[in-house]
Amino acid sequence: MENLNWIRQLAWNFHRKTGMDVDDLIQEGCLTYLENQHKYSPAKGSLTTFIYFNVYTHYLNLLKKELQRATPLTYIDNPEFLKNGNWLRVTTPVPFLERLEDDPYRVALLILRTPNKYLYHKPPHVRKRLYNILKRWGWGEDRIETAVRKLINELT
Repeated sequence: MENLNWIRQLAWNFHRKTGMDVDDLIQEGCLTYLENQHKYSPAKGSLTTFIYFNVYTHYLNLLKKELQRATPLTYIDNPEFLKNGNWLRVTTPVPFLERLEDDPYRVALLILRTPNKYLYHKPPHVRKRLYNILKRWGWGEDRIETAVRKLINELT
């Protein structure tokens, strides 16, 4: 299969960030590429951009499904639940989440719960949206900055 190296590279990068099984990611990436190959148009952009967008989006959806299966995410919208310190820790096979402290963990779950609101927009818009939600939860600016910085450091 042509372009397998692009898919492998995406799978390894996603594996390093999330800890998901790289073999499964490669298989899912190949299937996604084959299913969407007929949609590619050279007039719209390069093939590598097409592969990246389709496969990476599929990986994000897989991660979201895995988290939803393993997590009762309804608690994340309840600021009273969070203020009382009753934060429900997720038991999930995604190692990067297990390494996070509570605040970066909450930010990651907030982002992963609705990736369309965060992962496909420009950083200033995403940052503003995150700040507004976390401020409604009663977080101060220092706490937000620290949590976001720790999350970014863990992912890079």
